[in-house]
Amino acid sequence: MSHIKITKTEWEVMRILWTQGECYSNDVTTLLSEKFEWKPSTVKTLIARLVNKGYVGKHAEGNRYRYFPTISEKESLQQTRAELAHHICSTKMGKYIAALLEENPLSHSDIALIAQALEKKSLVALDKVPCNCIKGQCTCIDDCCSESIKKGKIA
Repeated sequence: MSHIKITKTEWEVMRILWTQGECYSNDVTTLLSEKFEWKPSTVKTLIARLVNKGYVGKHAEGNRYRYFPTISEKESLQQTRAELAHHICSTKMGKYIAALLEENPLSHSDIALIAQALEKKSLVALDKVPCNCIKGQCTCIDDCCSESIKKGKIA
């Protein structure tokens, strides 16, 4: 799938389907009721949207349907990360990652995994990350930015 477009509320439904594999809409409603006060019709609408988008499939069982994800959680998270990285100036990625680390709870094993990834990354680290923006998209001091933009003025 080329561009995964899942809303915040649809994401909640997808998380249930990724975990459960296959289930009925009332199973999704029951599981989400611990977090949200959504009516069954709301959940059915969200599932219908996801079916229309091609992210959820369905099997008929009598007069009911069993729903299942057609995209993997891993695939959708990879694309979400790639899209987010595309929206951030490359020179600010380190600061963004540091902020994510500070703002989110982590276990000791999470920290060990991150430390291992940083150790590997340090072997190929650059002295300076080049800016990936076009003129006028950022305020970094790099070749892509004109002097007027660097000073906060657009020429």
